Amino acid sequence: MRALEDSLNFFGISPEIEKVALTRQDVTDYDLPPDFTKKTDSRSAKFVKKFGDIAVELDALPLPVLQEKIRESIEDRLDMDALRKTKSVEDKERAELASIFD
Repeated sequence: MRALEDSLNFFGISPEIEKVALTRQDVTDYDLPPDFTKKTDSRSAKFVKKFGDIAVELDALPLPVLQEKIRESIEDRLDMDALRKTKSVEDKERAELASIFD
C-alpha cells in the first residue's frame, strides 16, 4: 500500500488509504491458506519483520467477500442522499436524450 501511496503522491494526489480486507481476522474467519514469503523479493525482510514469515495472497479471499468489503468501505464514506439525487438527475437526462434521438 505504501508504494501505491508514494506513486499517487508523486502525481499530486493525496489519497486516504485504509486497509479493509485481508486482515488477520479475515485469515482466521475464511481459513485462508498460508504461503511463505519470497526471499527474493526486496520487500520481504521488512514484511517478515512486521508480520512474520507467513504471507497470504489477497486472491485467496473469496471474491464476493472482497467485493462486499470494498463496497461497504466506499459507501461508508459517500453521502448516499447526494448520490441518489445525482443518479435521479442522470436518469432524467438520459431519458430526455433518448427521446430526442429515438
